[in-house]
Amino acid sequence: MALGDQDIEGLTDKVLPRRLGPKRATKIRKLFNLTKEDDVRNLECLQIFLGKPTRIIAPKIQRLITPTVIGRRKRLLRKKIQQRQKSREEAAAYHKLMTKFAKVRRPTTLLFVPFVNLYYFVNF
Repeated sequence: MALGDQDIEGLTDKVLPRRLGPKRATKIRKLFNLTKEDDVRNLECLQIFLGKPTRIIAPKIQRLITPTVIGRRKRLLRKKIQQRQKSREEAAAYHKLMTKFAKVRRPTTLLFVPFVNLYYFVNF
């Protein structure tokens, strides 16, 4: 939509402040030109309602990386690595057990002895 020749009074002649600010942490950083190290929790766009009890409403910031989130990610990664290690150890133990069983229970093969003309069952 393009502007006309003249401003419309009360509509296009004044700039209104934002009613609602961004909720996402990266959008707040972009709005205030912050880096990743800066804290975005104190730069929220607050709504202040003046009345008998003055109320201040702040949005809950989404995608906020807190020490709790970092600890949770580390814990899950550590659990995944430990599970992989345990799985490898169990696979090695199973392989060792199967090779032991294979040595104990070798297949019996039929051996033909031509001089005696008998079949002997011999374990190889």
